[in-house]
Amino acid sequence: MNCPQSRFRKAMHQGFTLIELMLVLTIFIILMMITVSATKRSWEAQEIKASALKLAHDLSIASQTAVRLNTTVEVRFYLFYDMGIASTQPQFRGYQLLRRDPITGPASAIGLKSVAVPLFELQRFEGNTIMSSRTKYSSLVGGRVIPWQRGSDPDIGVNDYGYFAIEFRPDGTTSLEPPGRTPWTISLGPLRWVDNPLETPKEIQCLGIDWATGAVRIF
Repeated sequence: MNCPQSRFRKAMHQGFTLIELMLVLTIFIILMMITVSATKRSWEAQEIKASALKLAHDLSIASQTAVRLNTTVEVRFYLFYDMGIASTQPQFRGYQLLRRDPITGPASAIGLKSVAVPLFELQRFEGNTIMSSRTKYSSLVGGRVIPWQRGSDPDIGVNDYGYFAIEFRPDGTTSLEPPGRTPWTISLGPLRWVDNPLETPKEIQCLGIDWATGAVRIF
């Protein structure tokens, strides 16, 4: 008759079977994938939130600067190919603040009213953050993108780009018209949003801009 101690020694000598080892390894890999995916989503969410907060701050700066300097400040949102992200299509990846200085003399005689002078360099969104080009999420984009510009622009440091712009004016108003039932919005989200544009990611950050006062809020 075998005692419990002898049965325990026998089990210890037998060890684990190959199937048991494979099962443990599979469970470990699945848990690692879940952990990595959750960490990545959390990091993306932080990048998107940081980009939204910075954009809201810079839009407020544009409004305040327009009033303080008694000039028009233009904010351009740029659509371009960014080597820093894995996308085969151009994306809205950054923006820039520019002061509109009036032109006097011969140049004004041929119809040029002002020239854009950059206040800051191009500001890129964090990580893989992009601004949605769908009017459902970014109503400001609709019908405002200028024709594609070929060649490099030293002021923004990119080649071949498009952009749309809004203006903040000295009297505290903007160039936006009353939006009707849909507010003027800009939405930021992860790059993977491009693969499934009909699905709204949980990490999305939406900014609303008041057309009359230029006030910005995140919701």
